[in-house]
Amino acid sequence: MQKKMAAAVLAAGMLGTSACSDSRMSTEETCQEISDLVLASPLTWEPETLYEGFKPIEARASRELRKPTKAVLDYLEAAAKNESDMERMSELEAGFDEAEAQIDEVCIK
Repeated sequence: MQKKMAAAVLAAGMLGTSACSDSRMSTEETCQEISDLVLASPLTWEPETLYEGFKPIEARASRELRKPTKAVLDYLEAAAKNESDMERMSELEAGFDEAEAQIDEVCIK
């Protein structure tokens, strides 16, 4: 009985893991989603709008682009909230600039 229970738990865990990995986009898909958002974004869009557009991309970003998309999302979130902590915003902006360079390096060929 215990062996059957352990096997069922193991199988459920494996199914859960595969379901999670299936929701991740490939690097190419992530690049395309970012490109589509940027091309569709007029320069006058507010940070809140860009944040809302970028949030689903970050949630499903490829492993390679997960960290840079998180940095972009953090910056957009702070900008949307109009954070007044200049030191924090400087840190986030530096992270944003680095993330932008990483995304460009991976996506622009």
